[in-house]
Parts: sequence; structure tokens; C-alpha cells
Amino acid sequence: MERCRHPEISCLCVISIEHPLLALAIFILTYVFIAIQNIPGLHIDRPAGVTIGSTLLILTGLLTIRDAYSFIDWDVITFLLGMAAMIAYLEFAGSLTLVGSVANLIVAEKAQVKRVRLSFMEYLKVGLPVTILTLLVGVLWIFWLAGG
Repeated sequence: MERCRHPEISCLCVISIEHPLLALAIFILTYVFIAIQNIPGLHIDRPAGVTIGSTLLILTGLLTIRDAYSFIDWDVITFLLGMAAMIAYLEFAGSLTLVGSVANLIVAEKAQVKRVRLSFMEYLKVGLPVTILTLLVGVLWIFWLAGG
């Protein structure tokens, strides 16, 4: 396997040039999966297409598993996982507005039965600071995980 002489573009030169037609075929197949989402009878989306392509590169020996791992940017993965966790929490909690989640609406209905009225603005007075605080803690947590 030939290595690049230029480290700044090493990711472009890791694939073996011993079998260029095989590498080209896998590349074209991967881009067909990425470009054409509605192949009749196949339900392969973009991430699945890329996974198939990268798996084929590794299984054929055109790319080693060590080289594949070296291309992963763990800072980005950490950031995305932190954002996904925050988004899941905010969707679940719905703390910003009264209509932010089903749980908020259930509480408002239960309160109305007991003759307590929760208006949109009254709820927002509490929901907005809680949401801002939650986002601030989440962002600081992501930066802490990323080592920044």
C-alpha cells in the first residue's frame, strides 16, 4: 500500500492503487447510493450507502481498519452526541412554552380542572429562563467533553 508524501492530503492516498478499478467501482457504487434515494425495491438512504461503501473498502483490503479509524474526528462525534442528547431532552421536556410538549398540556388541563389557569405568557416566564439555563449547561458540558 502506497502512502502519501504529503501528510496534509494523506487521506486521499491511503487507498491501495494495486486495484484501482475495484476502488473506482466501489466509489461509483457508493455515490449511486448517495445520489439516488428512490431505487425501486431498495430502501437505502445516504448513511447506509456510505456505510456499504466504506465496509466494501475494508472487506476488499483497499482500506485498513486502522486507516478507517484514523479518519474519525472524535471531537465532532462528541459534539454531535452532546447535541443529540440536548435536543432529545428539550423535545422530551418541552420547557420553553406551554405547548412545547404533551406533558405541559396535560398539566395545564389538570390545572384548569382545579380552576387554576396557566396562560402562555405565565408559563413562558418560567419556561424561558429554564430553557436558557438548560441550553447553557448543555453547551458548557459539550465544551467540557470536547476538552475545550
